[in-house]
Amino acid sequence: MNGLKPYLVVIFMPLVAIVAILSLYSYQKDSIQLTEHIKENELSQLESLIHLTNLHHNTVSEDLNSLTYQLQQEPLHEPLRVLEKARVLKQFKSLLINSDLYDSIRLIDYKNTQVLFLKKQKTAFTLITITRLMMNSN
Repeated sequence: MNGLKPYLVVIFMPLVAIVAILSLYSYQKDSIQLTEHIKENELSQLESLIHLTNLHHNTVSEDLNSLTYQLQQEPLHEPLRVLEKARVLKQFKSLLINSDLYDSIRLIDYKNTQVLFLKKQKTAFTLITITRLMMNSN
């Protein structure tokens, strides 16, 4: 029996070494695949976030362009006349009702003075500020 132990060691040691090397190779290969998969998922999430941000930005830009166009259709006076104020507030309310992107809208004149500030609340709208409107007549 004693003579058999060295032979078993000589036979099993290379087998153990081969199994260990194959296991490490397989682990490294799996590790690289897992890392690549994680990178692909992170890139996909980033691309989705960029796409959503672009959609959000485009929606806001379109809303502002539409609102600007509507406000330029009829010139506003200084101070705002009652019908002008009602028209502007109606446009502001419409935008606030139809979009969850905004919690308030301001009308600012060319001197960067706040003219109207409409804030959306849970059940109503609050008109925060009314100042004189000074539109550039150009």
